[in-house]
Parts: sequence; structure tokens; C-alpha cells
Amino acid sequence: MGPIELEEKRPLKPLSSANMAAGLPAEGAENAALVARHHAWVSSMWGRACAPEAHIGLAQIYETTPEFQARYETIAKGFTTYFCAAMRALAA
Repeated sequence: MGPIELEEKRPLKPLSSANMAAGLPAEGAENAALVARHHAWVSSMWGRACAPEAHIGLAQIYETTPEFQARYETIAKGFTTYFCAAMRALAA
């Protein structure tokens, strides 16, 4: 996979807050594209495929690291928990 364009490196805001605000479950199919896009972004940034276990591990890091929590909470209050639940449920 080649480098993802800069706009693709910011995959969360457009879809995520809408899904969460609509009350859609984190593990729902509606979030599959969001999680897949994040997974592709991580793989691009790492320069290699991100194994499902590694993507799940990232969810744990996001939930337990204040800097990541602060970043994801700017999208929407409670988004860290929501997105990490989606990452765990939809890891491919």
C-alpha cells in the first residue's frame, strides 16, 4: 500500500461524530468503514500491515494514554470509549 494522502490521514471526524451522535452502537456495521479506514491509516503510517491484535492493542493505548484521550475527546465527549469499542469489535 502506498502512502495515504494527507486528507486520508484524518479519518475519524467526518463519520465518527455522526455515528455516535445518532446513537449507533460502536460495534455496529455502520462503523466498519471507519475502523477499516483507521486500520489502513495505521498500516500506512507503520509501513506494514497492522495485525488485528495490534489494532486492538492500539485501542487499549488510546484509552489509557492521556494524550490520545485528549485528542479523541476533541471529536466528541465520550468518543475515546466509543471508537476503541469499535476498534475491538471490528478488528479485521
